[in-house]
Amino acid sequence: NINKYFWRKSEMTITIYDFSRHCAKEGDWSPALQYAGKILSRVQEIHPEATEGALFGPSKYVLAIEKLTGRSIKDLRILDLGCGASEVNSNTLRPRLDGDYKPWFCRAIHCLGGKIIGVDMGDLSQERFTAYNVDLSEPDSLKYILDQSIDVATAIAFFNSPSMPKRGFQTIKTNILNQLERIVVPEGFLLISSNLNQYVEQVFDERDIVGGNK
Repeated sequence: NINKYFWRKSEMTITIYDFSRHCAKEGDWSPALQYAGKILSRVQEIHPEATEGALFGPSKYVLAIEKLTGRSIKDLRILDLGCGASEVNSNTLRPRLDGDYKPWFCRAIHCLGGKIIGVDMGDLSQERFTAYNVDLSEPDSLKYILDQSIDVATAIAFFNSPSMPKRGFQTIKTNILNQLERIVVPEGFLLISSNLNQYVEQVFDERDIVGGNK
């Protein structure tokens, strides 16, 4: 069973799933690894540098989303917040993290025939999926996206970003959630990941969790 946590502002409500806590069984990654291997050749047709390792993380989230919605990833409209950039400034990152900040989730969804929109501050001009270069700390940064046009929003590595502390957690949280209330369908949700960082705990604290069920 997966807990549902709710963030409420005025009369608006959006469901937030924390992947690390509620969408994965720790230690059981074999389905995701198998899925990564299954889609590897398809992704390599466009991105020859793709590896099973690069697709392992995206595969976990694809399987989680399909489990939560009961629908194929191909039938969903997905928005990935802070999707990663085509080119990463490796001078600011540890070498092993370079690939983590490239848009492999969006690339995988696109290669699978899914409907994906990626947004990031970095360069996405060479990507084949629909992408917008935006600063999510700015109000109306998602104005390009139509009302109730998204089934699932994701923030997979967004709050891991090295720039996050400088940009302001609370400002970005408020801007994002206010806009998601407009663009995500009522039965949709936001999937976040708190993998490898403490930032999500600072952004989505107990004050935001005002109800839930199993």
